[in-house]
Amino acid sequence: MRRMFTVGVLAAAVLAAGRAEAQGPGGGPGGRMGARQMEMLFQGITLSAAQVAQRDSIAKAMEPEMAKLREELMGGGGPPGPEGMAKMREMNEKQRAAWRAILTDEQKKVFDQNVANMPAGRGRPPGGGS
Repeated sequence: MRRMFTVGVLAAAVLAAGRAEAQGPGGGPGGRMGARQMEMLFQGITLSAAQVAQRDSIAKAMEPEMAKLREELMGGGGPPGPEGMAKMREMNEKQRAAWRAILTDEQKKVFDQNVANMPAGRGRPPGGGS
């Protein structure tokens, strides 16, 4: 019985590692933070299969550039400076614009509200919104 338990735990660990590797660093399109941000942005929006494929394709296409920027910003060990934060904000806005472009007019209304509801520094430019 104990041996079966050990084998089960090992199998679960191998599966989890394989899943994480297949999703890339951070687990999912755009990594952990990107996946959470994507979830927040698309909350309350039902996407068609084609829209899901387009959204994921956009995230996948932009990930190498975003990963390179993250490495440049975080490679020094300290927090990124204002220029680095501006570059990251610009990259996020570019991705959001590409995602928004695949939505219907009704979906865009919900998406825009989700952007406005995001925590400061994630969805809004500095000094914008309430």
